[in-house]
Formats: sequence, C-alpha cells, structure tokens
Amino acid sequence: MSKKRREYKFHITVNGLKIETVIIDPHYEEKHSSVISDKLILKLVQTLDGEYYDFIDEKSPFKYFVKDEIEYEIGCIV
Repeated sequence: MSKKRREYKFHITVNGLKIETVIIDPHYEEKHSSVISDKLILKLVQTLDGEYYDFIDEKSPFKYFVKDEIEYEIGCIV
C-alpha cells in the first residue's frame, strides 16, 4: 500500500469549475482495497462531470463533494 497521495490528470467540470487533477488519498486501501481501486474511483469521479453539488467540507485548497448514489454497472449502486 502506498502512503502517498496519487495525482491523476483529469478533465471534468463540477459546479461550473474545471477540474484538471484528481488526487486520491490511499487511506481507503487499509480496509477496502479488495473492492475499491484508483481505477474505480476515477470512473466514479467521471460521473460528476457537468453536474452541480453542494460541497460538504473545505480544507484549502481542497473541497469535498458528496453524491448520494452513483450507479455503476448494471444494478450496482455504490
């Protein structure tokens, strides 16, 4: 398990803001590495493109958004 945050170039717009980098903190790997991966997280982040969401927290320079349900693959809600 890597202990460093990983950065991925990404191009989406959320709340009218262009996002060009997704930063993934590896803390999820401690308990969920068998079901969650960076690849899955990036696919889920892609579902935010073009939408508007309230952010739940801000720790400069980061803002944290929540989407209650994300449909991924047929019949699977994450």
